[in-house]
Amino acid sequence: MASRQNIFRMSDSDVENYRTAFRGLKNISAQNLDDERGFFYFAGLHGLPVPSWCAHGTLLFLPWHRA
Repeated sequence: MASRQNIFRMSDSDVENYRTAFRGLKNISAQNLDDERGFFYFAGLHGLPVPSWCAHGTLLFLPWHRA
């Protein structure tokens, strides 16, 4: 099973790849706010903009976030 890297232990190229990925997500949303591959879709899972499907505050929080 893969584990998430600690950002403070990432190499410079890993950090740049991470930033590039976020720019890509934001570019998708800039072209179409309804695109489920974009930043705003994933951000919406945690609140605004809607939809808000995140399981914070429930027993499903840990399994939902770590699916």
